[in-house]
Amino acid sequence: MSRQKGWPFEVELTPQMKIRGVVLVDQIKSIDCISRGAIFVERSPDNVIDEVLAKLETLVS
Repeated sequence: MSRQKGWPFEVELTPQMKIRGVVLVDQIKSIDCISRGAIFVERSPDNVIDEVLAKLETLVS
């Protein structure tokens, strides 16, 4: 995750989450989680997912 800067395509993670920061929706990338050694920490709340998808739709439509 990234630090909040106030960009229009940021979605802030909720304070209750273990991970802090924002999702940068305009940074659309494909990553290999296995080669990066990523681990699952937690699932995002539905309201965060909904906001990400709404902003993503703006970018790709």
